[in-house]
Amino acid sequence: MHSFKLDQCTILNRISQEDTKEAEVIDMSKPQKKPTLAERIKLGLQEAIQHERGEITLRTHHLIKAAPPPNYQAEEIAAIRNRLGFSQGVFALKLAVSVKTVRSWEQGTRVPSGSAARLLQLMENPKALEALVKP
Repeated sequence: MHSFKLDQCTILNRISQEDTKEAEVIDMSKPQKKPTLAERIKLGLQEAIQHERGEITLRTHHLIKAAPPPNYQAEEIAAIRNRLGFSQGVFALKLAVSVKTVRSWEQGTRVPSGSAARLLQLMENPKALEALVKP
């Protein structure tokens, strides 16, 4: 792996599994030219090929995409707010939106955006957060 954030005088370049005897040492007393975008892309592709061949180990993460939030109807939004015992003003403050926005959702003239719908989902069912943050 390469790091472009340097806080020491020298940095060790990536060490392959087969070649752990010596690492290339870069003299940081000399000004280092930041690689161009093309050079970084090329390096990334080279490392991906080496990783696929088993020559180096890269840090990998497996992510599972969360299901999209539900599409809330006007009546459902009003029901969530009423169940929580909030006025439109308090509900708007909790969701960080305007009262006009809450009113328009509840009247059906507008629909919540994806992030607003996710917040509504969490207000409706706080345990849904566990599923979202689970690795």
